[in-house]
Amino acid sequence: MRGTWMTWGVAAIVWVSTSAGAATGLGAQQAAITRNPEAVQLERRAQDLSFDNRTFGEAARMYRKAAEVRGTKDPVTVTNLRWAGRLAYYAGNATQAVNDLKRAGDLALEWGDVLGAAESFFDAAWIAQKHGRPAEAVKLADRGKELSEVPFLGAEQKAALQGRVRTSGSGR
Repeated sequence: MRGTWMTWGVAAIVWVSTSAGAATGLGAQQAAITRNPEAVQLERRAQDLSFDNRTFGEAARMYRKAAEVRGTKDPVTVTNLRWAGRLAYYAGNATQAVNDLKRAGDLALEWGDVLGAAESFFDAAWIAQKHGRPAEAVKLADRGKELSEVPFLGAEQKAALQGRVRTSGSGR
């Protein structure tokens, strides 16, 4: 399985696999419908570029393009948009990063991925706050906070998200 470790935001470290099924936790049957050769090629190229901070911007564009190719009917699109947002931020494009992460959050909600949506909104809030957009940061953090309170999340998931409320930069 190909993948990469990456540090993000407030010292969160994540592993992202380039395997469509592993990237989203899909079962083998569902992973079969996410196979898209053009998108997979873009994702692999983006991953290769994500190891060098000089090419983060290009990697973000590739992940964004892969998301576009996959479309909203494919859950891997959320993963691609989250990576596009993270890499755009580290490439110095905070506005694009926030936009990508908001799109990822909205799409994650459409797929019923409350945890992924909340994480996306918290990441976007953190970036907005760091770049002098406190009103936007509060709105985004509030969206994440609302999702952290849904009853069907486990105690560990809620605790992790509530920790993000404190570190999202919203000041709440």
